[in-house]
Amino acid sequence: MSNSSSTYYKYLTELRENNELQKIKDFRYYLKGFNLLKNIISLLPCTVFVLDFSTGEYLSLSENWHSLSGYTIEEYVRNGGLKFSHSRYHPDDLNVIAHHVFAQFLDYAKTMQEEELKTTRFSFNLRYRKKDGIFMKALQQFVVLNRDPQNNPLLVLGICTDITAHKLDNNITFSISKHGNQGSTVTFLPGKTLNKNMNISPRQIEIAKLILQGHNSNQIAERLKLSPYTVRAHRRNLLEKTRCRNTAELSRYVISSGLI
Repeated sequence: MSNSSSTYYKYLTELRENNELQKIKDFRYYLKGFNLLKNIISLLPCTVFVLDFSTGEYLSLSENWHSLSGYTIEEYVRNGGLKFSHSRYHPDDLNVIAHHVFAQFLDYAKTMQEEELKTTRFSFNLRYRKKDGIFMKALQQFVVLNRDPQNNPLLVLGICTDITAHKLDNNITFSISKHGNQGSTVTFLPGKTLNKNMNISPRQIEIAKLILQGHNSNQIAERLKLSPYTVRAHRRNLLEKTRCRNTAELSRYVISSGLI
């Protein structure tokens, strides 16, 4: 099955070809607690969706998607769901999302414990071409509802919001936030503009921070609940991507570049 470096397209293909996927429950099972949310969303410039990665289908899409994008739900179903959605993304944004954002999302979603994943929100922005040809700047926020036995995310519940009036540039930012026990939300991966060339993942940023704090590979592995082999692989990739020759150079690069 795919690893955390999979691109969006490779991941979707592997899901469809894998015969051992666990059966996903009817999407209404996952929406039991969200009926009130859908009613509230209908009054706002956003839409609620449930997306099945294994089929590329939107199992649920709130009615106000038509007023937001110009497309009806029937048009989305008829034109292929996720595949059609991708055709409406700005080409530059689709490239970054497919090859960078999704790999970072998998890096975390596949290694999180079940309870932690349930309270974690993933977010990124993009430009979406509406039916009238005008690009809308949109923010997608979603939570993972279901994973297969190999921890591959299968089903997500999300909200897509029109942020055109608030987003002045075209930079794509990916962030991860966790809902706390007291109702607070902590963003443990603050939004950073993605570097298209280096493609340093959130997990590698986390490891770079621990390296800077003086932890060795075994200590990092124990802290992040990863194998030492995985940590050493991340360290090698960090050195290659930053073109640093050793840990000392990497530490200086991390500080000077504002990577963390």
